Amino acid sequence: MKYAIRYHEGQGKSNEKNTKRLINIGDLLMCLSIKRIYEQLGIDDKDIIRVQTSDFQNYKGEYIVLPMNFYESTLEISSRILPVFLALSLEWEQEWSEKDFDLLRRFSPIGCRDEMTMRELHKRGIDAYLNGCLVATFPKRKINVDEQKKVFLVEPHMSILDKIPMELKKDSVKFSHEYFSTMEDFLGDKKDIFDYAETVINMYAKEARMIITSRFHAAVIALALGIPVILIMDNFYFKYTWIKKIIPVYTPKDVNNINWNPKAICISDEEKKLMIQIACRRIKQTYDKYYEICTLSEKRESIEIKKFDYLFYGSEAIQYVNDNWDDEIEIEYSFWGVTHTAYKLHEHIEKKCPKSKLVNVYDMVVKNKFLGVTPKTPDHIAIDNPQFIFVTADSASGAAKTLFQTLGRKSGEYFLCTRKNDL
Repeated sequence: MKYAIRYHEGQGKSNEKNTKRLINIGDLLMCLSIKRIYEQLGIDDKDIIRVQTSDFQNYKGEYIVLPMNFYESTLEISSRILPVFLALSLEWEQEWSEKDFDLLRRFSPIGCRDEMTMRELHKRGIDAYLNGCLVATFPKRKINVDEQKKVFLVEPHMSILDKIPMELKKDSVKFSHEYFSTMEDFLGDKKDIFDYAETVINMYAKEARMIITSRFHAAVIALALGIPVILIMDNFYFKYTWIKKIIPVYTPKDVNNINWNPKAICISDEEKKLMIQIACRRIKQTYDKYYEICTLSEKRESIEIKKFDYLFYGSEAIQYVNDNWDDEIEIEYSFWGVTHTAYKLHEHIEKKCPKSKLVNVYDMVVKNKFLGVTPKTPDHIAIDNPQFIFVTADSASGAAKTLFQTLGRKSGEYFLCTRKNDL
């Protein structure tokens, strides 16, 4: 079993390598935040498996522990991925299945990036806590007044463009957090997304006098590095609730009340340390919990098998039906044994003799409905006196012979589905 990290190459219809995709720098920062947490754990990059977001559902490699800290629109992931939900944010306009909630219950507690996700999970009885975004854990920059002169306009809201004071506008540079490009063209001379994300952080840390933005992660990285930030957006989006406790979140109606000279506010080292400690502990706990059982299971699994076969002892029973029951027969029949043989035999009888009817199912153990019938124990056979009975459990054939002899049942009133051997 290995540790893993999300390698996010943007969103697009095609997974082909050189296809243009929507690439968001915020996503790259989130990936880098996990890489830094692995560094805190002392795990070398060469020992970490990189998994593409698009491969989560169909991943078939060795078992992996994968930290999850994204805004998710699906929780369809491979059973070979052991998720650690550190900063989950869900799209609540869509419907989530019980399968999704069962996955979250299994791997709780769920660290949430926003308070809405936490509250919705609490409503469903899922253990959750508000973590916030892990991009907030990047260390505070070292101040160098001579170098930090630029005012970064990171996709600022249109309503403030003509309101920005001249002393800020003259030092401003435009920068985007979203691109539509092939990953190859986007990265340029950078070796990977982590290298690119590091470059962005270093740029902000070294050059930014201020950031004016409508982008969530531009605001979060500003709060992590200790850069003055002005955040304005169309409305008070649910993902921003925890940020509003630290800085103002402006909307267009507030444009005349914006403080154009905000103080640099940095998320405290104490909070950052706590977030990192929780993340490290939860990743390690998940790895330790599953390491031995996954290692053993992996040695015994055959993941190349697409479909599993059942033992089937009903071939001769099918032949018996074909030889003795015509298409118009209206016979009532029963099964002794909740088995795959019974299931397949019933399937054949329904097609061959549609007027026939399954009336009883007998089993020593199973109580749940089978083929629409609630099973009874075999001692009911004497009372029910079924018209015809197939003994579909090989292990019951000996007891069935004895019982049928006692009840005086003739060979044409039952059929034993048993395994055949040479002994």
